[in-house]
Amino acid sequence: MKIPRSPYDRLVNVMGLCSLGGTTVWLLAVWRQIADRIPVHYDFRGHVDRMASKGSLWAVSYTHLRA
Repeated sequence: MKIPRSPYDRLVNVMGLCSLGGTTVWLLAVWRQIADRIPVHYDFRGHVDRMASKGSLWAVSYTHLRA
């Protein structure tokens, strides 16, 4: 069943793609400045309890693209 998209639906899709595209461009622009390991999780006291490589930022972008 094909549900027709309203102008609002199209607007939200375009805004989401622009946001993802902007984030990708920014990430490419600052890639060399990002530390090799970045914090990815904090405990209740605000201390870092897990680190990951900066490559994990691409995984997050890909996950948003697939959602």
